[in-house]
Formats: sequence, structure tokens, C-alpha cells
Amino acid sequence: SPPFRETFDNRWDLGKFTILDGNSDWNRWNWVSKSVALESGATAADDYLVLPPLLLDAAHRYSFSVDAKAKYASDTERFEVLIGEMPEVDSFTETVMEPVDVRSIEFTTYSSEFTVDRDGTYFIAIHGISAPYQGVLTLDNIAVISTGLSSIDLPVTDHTDASTLPASYEIYDLRGMKVADGSSPSLSPSLPAGLYLLRTPEGPRKLLVR
Repeated sequence: SPPFRETFDNRWDLGKFTILDGNSDWNRWNWVSKSVALESGATAADDYLVLPPLLLDAAHRYSFSVDAKAKYASDTERFEVLIGEMPEVDSFTETVMEPVDVRSIEFTTYSSEFTVDRDGTYFIAIHGISAPYQGVLTLDNIAVISTGLSSIDLPVTDHTDASTLPASYEIYDLRGMKVADGSSPSLSPSLPAGLYLLRTPEGPRKLLVR
């Protein structure tokens, strides 16, 4: 689960990722000088760099970021970021980041926030989609972090005593930081009054501490 970060300092770091050559043109993501790069060919790029599986939940929102640059200022490289439940092309039906045009030959950071509809294991894919006969799209510093609770509508539980909670639970503040769990003897006075996220085996709920 997040946080996930990859800086590609070692060529073997690319082995953590799944590489899919969507157009079967043999131009695919490769490790180059502590980064990953996709060289353009005679056909439009259709190449996926798939992150390792991440355990995400519907109660949090997440931020995806990546540094990208073009090889030549005269070229326009292009990518988008997709998400799915399997590391397969047909699975990537949801968008994390809309298509981005990359023209700078210096690394620029691109980021986007996203949520998922339900708890589960997900695969995030950077999809290279540059036009034919461009140069090289280079990426570095891929990161996925939790940025706090999502705005999804959850039922509210009103509690002041942990004895009324199930044996297994976790409590998060509105920043997404865990502040208590089943080992906590009491919610009061260890937690200030306020709104929290309560996670139990039965699912997430909002928790109101008075």
C-alpha cells in the first residue's frame, strides 16, 4: 500500500514493473541512466509501464506523480495514467491522469489526485501514447501517496468508548494518519473530539468522537 516511490537508481528496479507492448512494435520501456525511457517508432506509441500492485481503499484519496521530459525541444511526447485491477491492457478502464503533452527537455513533475470506488488491489499504468517519429519520453521519480480521507459519503458512528468497538479496528484522522487501533484502551481522552475514519472488518465508517 502507499506510499510507493521509485527513483530507478538501479537498472534492476525496472524488474518491479510490468511492461506491456500494446502495439507489438518492439519499442518498449527501458532503463536508461537512472530513469526509464520510451523511444518513438514509425507507429504511435501504445506502451504501458505498470507499477507493482498497490492496496488502495475507498476511504482515502491518493496522489500520483511522475517526472517526465522529452529528448528534443522540437518533439511533443505524450502519456496518460490509467488504473485497473489486473496488469493487463483491457483492465485499464479508469483514468488517474488525463493525457499530458511533454515538450520540455528538463524534467517536469506531473501530478494528479484520484480515488477508487472500493477497497482492493490495483495496478497503475503509465501509458506512453506519443505520435509517430517523436524522440524519447523519459520518466523518473514515480510516487503514489495518500493525501487524506476521500469525500465519499459514509455512515457515521458516534462513539466515546473503545469498548463498544469491535476487537479489530483502526482509526484515521482527516489527513489519513492512523491515530488509534484495537490496542488503544479508550478513545477518550486519547483522541480529541472530532471526526475520524473508522475501519473495521465490516467496512469503513465515519467516527464522531465527542
